[in-house]
Amino acid sequence: MKRLVLVLVLCVLVGFTVSAQTAQGPKMAVGWNPVAIIWDEFDVSFEYAFTTNMTAKGMLSYSPNLAWLSGMTLFGFQAEFRYYFFGGAVGGFYAGAGGGFNVIGGSFDLLGVTVTYSGFLPDIFAEIGYKWVVGKTGGFYLEPFFGYELAFGTVSVTVSGGTFTGVSPAVGGILYGLNLGWAFGGPSASGGGGSR
Repeated sequence: MKRLVLVLVLCVLVGFTVSAQTAQGPKMAVGWNPVAIIWDEFDVSFEYAFTTNMTAKGMLSYSPNLAWLSGMTLFGFQAEFRYYFFGGAVGGFYAGAGGGFNVIGGSFDLLGVTVTYSGFLPDIFAEIGYKWVVGKTGGFYLEPFFGYELAFGTVSVTVSGGTFTGVSPAVGGILYGLNLGWAFGGPSASGGGGSR
C-alpha cells in the first residue's frame, strides 16, 4: 500500500512540476485503447511531457462486465513514466514502467449457487511501444505497445453463505494494445519569431 501511495504522489508531483520544454513535438496526448473492448473494458489515458524525453501518463479503466462475465465490475487506475529514446517528447519509440490498482466486485449465480466477490489488486508493469503522431506539432496518433504486467492483492469470495478470504498469488500476463488518440500542445506554426 505504501508503494501505491508513493507512485500516486509521484504522479501528482510530476503533474504540478511543469518544466520548460525544448522539444519540437506535442507536449500532451489523450488516448483510448480499443483493444480493451475484447475484455469489455474501456481505457482512457492522458500523457504529459515534462522534459524532452520523459513523460508521465495516467490511465483510467472501467468495465461494467469484465471479460463478459455477468456481474464482474472493474475500476482501475495506472500511472506510468515513459522515456522516449529520440527526444520526441510525446512521439517515437519509448520504454515505460509504472503501477496502479484495480478494484473488482460483483456477484453471479452458477447452477443455483450465488458467488459474491470483491478485491483490491495492485499491479506493476513495464512496456515498450511506438507512438506515431501524424503532424509535427500534434494531431492524430497510433500507438502499438506490448509488455508484461504483474498483479497481486486480496480477494474475498462468498459462496452461498461461506466466506473465503485470501491473498492471491502474484499473477503475471502479457500486456498488449493499440492506443488511438490526439497529441497536442506543440509549438504553433506562427509563434516564436526567428528564422526557420
